[in-house]
Amino acid sequence: MSIPVLSELGLINWLEKKDPKETYDYSSHCSCLGAQYLHAHGLGYGPKDGHEIPSVFGPSFDRTNFRHRLEKIAVVEPCTYGGALARARMKL
Repeated sequence: MSIPVLSELGLINWLEKKDPKETYDYSSHCSCLGAQYLHAHGLGYGPKDGHEIPSVFGPSFDRTNFRHRLEKIAVVEPCTYGGALARARMKL
């Protein structure tokens, strides 16, 4: 069974392979958790890729979509992959 990329399970699977102590810059459109996750899965994000968040995640007004769930995982400190992994697991 394939795990959907735009899901908490997909994010958890990716985060489990990252160094838990490594940090990410939440405020950077290029190195934030979401951008790195999308790039790792071949989904471009940001001006250099010609995509904005809604084109990847869906309409921004939909508070139930993965974009908003990912943001709630990524924005909280500590901004480490281990911290994000713990928060993502709590969301399941």
